[in-house]
Amino acid sequence: MRVRWRAGCPADRLAPALAAAVQAADEALAPFEAVLAGLVTVGDILAERVSSTAAQRRAIVRASPELQERERTKFAAVADTLADALEQRGAPTAEADLLAQVGIAIFVEAFARWAQDTQSTRLADLVREVAAELAAHLGTAR
Repeated sequence: MRVRWRAGCPADRLAPALAAAVQAADEALAPFEAVLAGLVTVGDILAERVSSTAAQRRAIVRASPELQERERTKFAAVADTLADALEQRGAPTAEADLLAQVGIAIFVEAFARWAQDTQSTRLADLVREVAAELAAHLGTAR
């Protein structure tokens, strides 16, 4: 699947690219599977564009409460866009909202791990790894 990136910084491109990737995911996929497919697709595209600055950017954001809040606000907007994409795929609003929030949490954690060493592991692989860890933890909650 080809995801088009519009002009602007990578963070500004994340929401529309992720929404497009989720909407383009196989129609047979359940909503959460579509979220993961979108995160994997977009993760590698984003990684190509920010790999040289990811660790430095992460360190700067972690050192600044203001930048941390700004990042939370941006990811909240990305989650809203992702939820809209899920609703367009037919997911009920409450389910779309929940899955979008979970998807963003997976992405944020995967990106944090990837930023520590952008050369060893693909961001998409870390998205899958974090999703599997979450699934394992949720399995123990039953």
